[in-house]
Amino acid sequence: ASIEHDTGYFTDTLNEMMEAKIDEGINVLVLTGGAKSWSERLYTREGDKVSPDKYNQVWKLTGTTDSTEHGYMTLLEEKGIDGVNHISMEDPKMLKAFMNYAAEKYPAKTYDMILVDHGMVPARGYCDDDVVKRTDGKSALSVAEMISAISESKIEHFDFINFHCCLMGNIEVL
Repeated sequence: ASIEHDTGYFTDTLNEMMEAKIDEGINVLVLTGGAKSWSERLYTREGDKVSPDKYNQVWKLTGTTDSTEHGYMTLLEEKGIDGVNHISMEDPKMLKAFMNYAAEKYPAKTYDMILVDHGMVPARGYCDDDVVKRTDGKSALSVAEMISAISESKIEHFDFINFHCCLMGNIEVL
């Protein structure tokens, strides 16, 4: 979210993923949102742009091939996931909806999740949405809320959940 607006860091992370080979049969889905602006250097299909407004969009990544330097992000859900397309990235309902979307649209034997944004120590949580604030007055997504969203989702097991953000690699999160 704001880590993109501040530095373009999320764009760099996504582009690095698309510069790698992603084997056939592996689906890499990305939920974007929460940033006031997105870098123009993001590898997207022609005409596709990450929305800096109140919509959280769903994308699918492809990787490099023998004939290309990098893959692309292809827009799957321009107006977000039905029912949660106007809520904060900090809201646990958004995380749960994205996991359910992945399970329904791309069922798999193995699921992994990487969370990229600001981490604010386990006591405060993860994620900073600069576009849509939570309606309950909370800021960030607490560890307890993440646990609830994950356990209530349609995904029964993750092989790994990785925080690609500061201050979330603590024993309390583990």
